[in-house]
Amino acid sequence: MIHRVIAGYIFAIFMFVGLGSLIPMQSAHAVEAGCESGFLTFPAWYHNLPSKVKGDGCALKGPNDMPGPAKTKLSRYIWIIVLNVLNILLQVVVYIAAGFIIWGGFMYLISGGQSDKITTARKMIQHAVIGLTISLFAVFAVSFVSGWLQK
Repeated sequence: MIHRVIAGYIFAIFMFVGLGSLIPMQSAHAVEAGCESGFLTFPAWYHNLPSKVKGDGCALKGPNDMPGPAKTKLSRYIWIIVLNVLNILLQVVVYIAAGFIIWGGFMYLISGGQSDKITTARKMIQHAVIGLTISLFAVFAVSFVSGWLQK
């Protein structure tokens, strides 16, 4: 029984990682080389905004430099910033869920055969996998919408 549950969790993780590779990456056609920075997988808050390399750093251009109709430039500029911040927060949730999976596995290992501790650890892993799945889909959705707004 336990082997089936663990195999199911591993299969689910590999499925979501595999499905994540099918989602197209965001286009960064408006961002010049040298203006992208980030930490781990977190994008910069200004990711996908029009910018130019200035000396040793970046200078953001204003909303008027966005492509597309003039009446939607400011709202798209603001929404890209909001979606970037939301993407960062959702990725933090992904890291926290992965930490709970690891912690649940550790609790399972040190349970010593006590059924109540095994049940607690198994539920922690199960809830963390559910949270990880939801947050990964949310990250993919935010990335898709952010890329769509860039056009």
